[in-house]
Formats: sequence, structure tokens, C-alpha cells
Amino acid sequence: MLFAAVLSLFLQPTSSLVDVTRHSSIIFSGTVEKLHAATPSVPLAPNTVVVRADDVIRQPRDLINLTGRRLTVRLRGNDKVQEGQRAVFFTNVYSAGASVGVDVVAIAGDLPPDRARDEVVRASDTVLDQDIAARLATADLIITGTVRRVSKLDRDERPTSEHDPEWAAAEVAVQSVEGGKTPQNAQVVTVFFSSSRDRLFYFWPKLSEGQSGIFILQSNDARLRYARDRSRKMPSGPFVVDRNDVQPIDRLERVRKLIKR
Repeated sequence: MLFAAVLSLFLQPTSSLVDVTRHSSIIFSGTVEKLHAATPSVPLAPNTVVVRADDVIRQPRDLINLTGRRLTVRLRGNDKVQEGQRAVFFTNVYSAGASVGVDVVAIAGDLPPDRARDEVVRASDTVLDQDIAARLATADLIITGTVRRVSKLDRDERPTSEHDPEWAAAEVAVQSVEGGKTPQNAQVVTVFFSSSRDRLFYFWPKLSEGQSGIFILQSNDARLRYARDRSRKMPSGPFVVDRNDVQPIDRLERVRKLIKR
């Protein structure tokens, strides 16, 4: 494809569009406005340039809309750009204040923005499939259903660590079993999750009453080991640990296809 051919001119031979998409939180088509420059609040460095974000393909939801804004882009040692050059930038934030600074993961030059958007969307879909498939491969049980009740555990016991996972139990009314077997064909499965907002558990799924979805339940995730060491009392499981362990119900056909692979 055209995108792959152009991208290969700017990436190391072992890189791929899927790889750089996976490792980039901000992807945009932009125009280089000024070399050896920086936007307000971002430190100037010999390898910083100012780029206008013409079309933002991906960015974190909690970050201000970057479309049309000028960003400080910190280049890698082998990156070469010119003023007026248009390119697709694969980046990650390193500074956020009055303006935003981003580090380059990869740069693809001279690419029509609409083509770039389509290719990045395809690559993002591939990344998502890979991530979901990895969780399916280690799952004990895969169900669809609705959380009907949530309760916190061990409220009366003193924490053993400042990083206590604050375990909670969600009673999930099972609609379908997509993989594995529920205990004694149970119609309700208790799913344990960390309700803590501590940095160690911040990105673990948080379940709430009325929430419907696909639940990819785990018991052997390596992250459960350090959770056990910090727990007042460790539940028996199963657990949701990774952000991909809970999927929206509208991805059910996608998940079913991945299960069959």
C-alpha cells in the first residue's frame, strides 16, 4: 500500500504501521512551521520544532482538542524535517501546560491526510484485535451480562499497604457464555475487581451497577501477584484486571470471531 511504502522511508526496517500506532497516543497530520522553536510553556531544545496539527487522527480524551493547534515536536536524532513540510506524526506527550509538547515515535511524509486516517484506523483495529485476543487466550471464563450489584470487601479490616487494591465484588447476571463454563451453570457470576484509584490499580477496570458488556475473566494474570501482596484478604476470583477484560456489548461479534481463530 502507498502508506506502507512511504512510511518505510521514515522508519527502521523492523518497524511497522501497527507497531508505531500501538506505541503512539497522539497521531496527527501536520505542517512544520518553524525549526529550532517551541510553543509557550514547552522548553526550547535544539531538536524541537513547531508543527501545526491540521488533522488529529488520535489523541487522549482527557487532553484539550489539538486540531488546529501548534505543538512542540521533539525530534529523534535521525529525524529531518523542513519548514512548510506536511507529514503524519506518531507521537507521545512529554509536556502539557499552556501548550503541548510531544516526542516523535515515527514520521511519515507526503501522505494525503484522508489516506493516513484510513490506514491508521485499520492499524488501530489490528492493535485492538491483538490485545483482545491476548486476553481471550488466558481467560478462564468469557461471558456477556449485566452487573446487578456491586459491594466492597474487607471494609472492617485495616489495610496492610498504602497501595491496597480495595477489592470489590460485582454480581453479573449472565446472558451468554462465550467461553469456559460457569460453576454449576450459574446464572449469576461474581466478578472481583480493584476499586482503588491508586496509581498501581488506576487503569484496572472499574465495574458499576447496570453496566452491560463482555467480561473476559482471569485468574492467573501476573498483576494479581502484586495485588495479593497488598491485599487485606485476596478474593478467590475470577477477576477483571486489564482494560481489555471488559468490552462493550456491541463488540460481541468481533470477540466471537477472535475466539474462533
